[in-house]
Amino acid sequence: MSAAALAVGLAATPSSATTASPSAPSRATISGIPQDCHAEALSVSSSRYRHFVGYNFGSYFASPRLKQRSLPFQPRFVALTQSWWAGDSGGERHLAVDSAGRLHVWRQNINDYTGTGSYSMKRITGSWKGTKALTASKKYIYRVSGSALVRYEIGSGGVPVRGRVVVPSGYGSVKTLTHDYSTPQADTLIATTTGGALRQIKVRRTTTGRTTSVTLRSSGFENFRSFTAGGCWDRSWSGTYLGVTKAGGVYVYYDADRTDSRVFFKSGRVGSWSQRTY
Repeated sequence: MSAAALAVGLAATPSSATTASPSAPSRATISGIPQDCHAEALSVSSSRYRHFVGYNFGSYFASPRLKQRSLPFQPRFVALTQSWWAGDSGGERHLAVDSAGRLHVWRQNINDYTGTGSYSMKRITGSWKGTKALTASKKYIYRVSGSALVRYEIGSGGVPVRGRVVVPSGYGSVKTLTHDYSTPQADTLIATTTGGALRQIKVRRTTTGRTTSVTLRSSGFENFRSFTAGGCWDRSWSGTYLGVTKAGGVYVYYDADRTDSRVFFKSGRVGSWSQRTY
């Protein structure tokens, strides 16, 4: 990620002593974050409707619920495995894990112009009880199971196949996991932990999936229930991240160079959101 230390703005990082309440004022714009940078999080409400929250063009947004029938359950974990768009219409395919550990392929169609959608939710074979975190790149699904990091290939129809434990231990404290970016050689993931650490994980795109991990920050990130990676339209090397805390605070972070193993964030609170995010 970028230069050597956190910017002054990281004082806004939520900790157990300083996290603002969900009703606290929001900051619409964070100084130092370019207008073309964005990060979003999928949300499913307790009434099982789909939303999006995020930061784009210098402003926080929270979408109204997508107009469609409610989902059959509120997922515990969700990983985006495919998306497609043509004009105002498009769709997404997710792997969803319910509270009992059952697996589902969730195919979602969306019309941005009308705010309407339709979906299918297909149960697939397998049980992922013990899952602690989940994310995906275009080629692989990554899952923290117990203390292990497991990688699966994305098979036909979005079904996970050929799972392989790439790291057998050391991941038991991971709370959130997001795919940051990929090169032809490796996928880069970002994790937050129960102890508050922020970790960068590089997994080689080889059969063995050789993995290296760097602790970017040792504290300050323990309260996030989701931490998702976005980017910048005009600078692919820059990273933008959206964190949502259990207390409902929404925070944005910007790193001018996410391709190294250091952090230099511009950050701050931008809004409030009380529903589950992924």
